[in-house]
Amino acid sequence: MNDAFRESDWAATLSGILRADLNTCEEAVKIIKKVAFLCLKRHVGSVAYDDMHIILSMVHDKLSKDGKDLFEALESGKCTVHAWLAVITRQTAMTHIRRRHYPVSSVSEIFRAMNVDVRGAEDYLDALTDMFTPTHKYVLRLRHGEGCDISQTAAILGVSPREVKAVERQAMERLRKEWTTLKSMTPLQ
Repeated sequence: MNDAFRESDWAATLSGILRADLNTCEEAVKIIKKVAFLCLKRHVGSVAYDDMHIILSMVHDKLSKDGKDLFEALESGKCTVHAWLAVITRQTAMTHIRRRHYPVSSVSEIFRAMNVDVRGAEDYLDALTDMFTPTHKYVLRLRHGEGCDISQTAAILGVSPREVKAVERQAMERLRKEWTTLKSMTPLQ
């Protein structure tokens, strides 16, 4: 990541890649920021300045390094500038989010990512966080939060599909065991 990244660098970078005027470049920056914001909001639950800055810096670096080669897809008419920027930004944002947030996710965050309403149960669920390794959390988020299949999860993690299945099976077994224990408790009067 380029530590010297400044948002004022966008115009020069994008105008060189897109061969576009300042207004078009400003519109492109808005798209990049919106996609990064939406990814953070959906997968982290909040939008912290440092996360946003890191993602924008990573996108800027990617475009600075590979932008001219990537732009060939646009010139061949396969996609629009907006779609192209959205895809690059989403991929970059998800790479950052996965590395920084997934391994340290709490159990309630994992359930929220799975679209489970955990209001009122956060404290109980978060007390279970230590029962999962960072790898368990990462696999659960990818498989059930993002809906990745086994092969996609394996590719993201750089492991075999067999390893993903084993980790997911362990994590799900731990959840089932806890659920069984919870169901067998007598309700408080």
